[in-house]
Amino acid sequence: MKPVCLHLFAVASIVSLASALLVPWLSFGLRVTPQSIAAVAFLASPFVVLIVGHFVLCGGWRRGLVVALLNLPLWFGWSMGVVVMWYFQPGLSGAVVVGTLLSIVAGLGLLLARQVREPSYEHA
Repeated sequence: MKPVCLHLFAVASIVSLASALLVPWLSFGLRVTPQSIAAVAFLASPFVVLIVGHFVLCGGWRRGLVVALLNLPLWFGWSMGVVVMWYFQPGLSGAVVVGTLLSIVAGLGLLLARQVREPSYEHA
């Protein structure tokens, strides 16, 4: 069994998750209801995928950096999703769709990050 490791770059994904969970409450003045809690959680789910990716792809600093950089396009998608949710107000079903799509993008990014090769320090 592979030991669990976490690179320092995981801080970027952890801060992104915390921000994605707090910004809707602080910026849009949501009322605390079970539906709004679930909607915010679904919208933050791509950042959970990235945190899991830091655990799974804990090979070295290059993969950690790539996973940390995946936060940038996800933040763009997340912010667009939040604005769409605020403007059109599709409710929980819209949050599930947006969160699922962004989580798929995060998963595809992790598949690409898996292809990053770490330097080999073994000498022949």
